[in-house]
Amino acid sequence: MTDNETQAAFPFPDSARTDSDRLAALWRLQQQMIDQHNAACAAFADRAGVRAFQKDWLRRLFVLCEQINKLKAAVYPAASADEQKDPVTPVKAAARASKDWDAELAGHPILTVTPVSAQEVDPLEDFTALYVEVDPNSHILRNANTITCTGIGMNEDAYVYKDCGSGHFTDFQHLVETEWGNPSVGAGGAASPACWALGTNVDDLKGQLDVRSVGCRYYNSGGGVYNLTLNHRKSGVSQASDSSITFATDATAPPPRLYLTIVRTGSTLACLIYQNSSRTSLADTLTIDDDGTACRYVYGTCSYNNPWNYYIDMVVANLDLGEGIRPAPLAGPLAGRGQVGFGLLR
Repeated sequence: MTDNETQAAFPFPDSARTDSDRLAALWRLQQQMIDQHNAACAAFADRAGVRAFQKDWLRRLFVLCEQINKLKAAVYPAASADEQKDPVTPVKAAARASKDWDAELAGHPILTVTPVSAQEVDPLEDFTALYVEVDPNSHILRNANTITCTGIGMNEDAYVYKDCGSGHFTDFQHLVETEWGNPSVGAGGAASPACWALGTNVDDLKGQLDVRSVGCRYYNSGGGVYNLTLNHRKSGVSQASDSSITFATDATAPPPRLYLTIVRTGSTLACLIYQNSSRTSLADTLTIDDDGTACRYVYGTCSYNNPWNYYIDMVVANLDLGEGIRPAPLAGPLAGRGQVGFGLLR
């Protein structure tokens, strides 16, 4: 896509002439959307109002995420947030905090609210029914709605998965909760098992042919970094990735439970990270282009067998696959960018 085509497809600030500037402006716009989300959710007196707002907000977010992913691939073609040090995250954090673009972003159509009707709530996944456990070292314990990993390693194949049938997952909205801590990780190393993954075959994260996942990461930088990563890998090689803000820095004081909403429409994959169970306090949003491959297997947890002798504890709970949820098409100033059927954004 040429610069003129990109400008025609999405309104950028007039002074943003380079891809780097446009990406910085969109990261700032993403922060404004997070702030808008949290302020609006705090103002609603009932859950139905919150959910109606969030449906519209999510559609607008996906228009923005699509553009961020294109620009990120152009500006940082070789960057990966995989398991080790991530060069992009500090740049993104600085852009989100900067107010340099605020005057030109004022009144941007991506910030225009057009609420729609609230959606249904699906039943939670039962990890003891239809899910298969591979756990040669007895690090995983399952009950109906919770998986507890104790010392899951970066040197083993350990995972819990369900076969949903060929090509089952295309566009989707999944909910899951997670917490992690008690790392045993050498200096400069990282542990990053997945609290959610979709793949095309059965294996650990490194062995899978095509997998997208959310990693619960602890990086021993000297001070320590607890954060989440959103990844797309093919045969162990990172294709696209994004890293969250840091949620804790003391290895002995991990972050509290986080509540994730993971959404894909087309090839745009996003992970919304909330700090409360009602999902009204949004801490961060991750987004990548994962190529839209239809997936057969869902994972409640999955290790990454590098192999490194690093270990961590993790809890995964209350996975909701959102089967049957079909939000309405996008309305308002961005109407026409919605998709018939699942109804999120192209």
